[in-house]
Amino acid sequence: MKFGDRLKNARTEMNLTQEQVANDFFITRQTISSWENEKTYPDIASLIKLSDYYHISLDTLLKEDSGMKEYLEKKSVEKSIIPMFIMLIIIDLLFITLLVLKIINVIQFSNNAVLILNTFGILNAIALLQLSFF
Repeated sequence: MKFGDRLKNARTEMNLTQEQVANDFFITRQTISSWENEKTYPDIASLIKLSDYYHISLDTLLKEDSGMKEYLEKKSVEKSIIPMFIMLIIIDLLFITLLVLKIINVIQFSNNAVLILNTFGILNAIALLQLSFF
């Protein structure tokens, strides 16, 4: 049985409407419907509340649902990428600053240093683009 079906079965066994559950959770009825139809998934905090509300263990609620597992794994990966994304932006800003200072002749670099800076700048920009598509 899929996650949405488990939610719907738990709700109907308690003789509750989507509207009643939505009111108890301070969300819209459409959100409950979306969860039950697996168009979207609840966040971790809502999952825990649902588990308590329906008196179903999280293990039972989530078991054998690949869509929910993929959603949760994606959220976890997205959180771990944010620091890397910020670091790449900072490096890009430093690179652009050095480039502008060189262009306006505030600082001078040897040809080798310029080549190395350009290479790192290009590699950093590529990494940033790849992360943004992830």
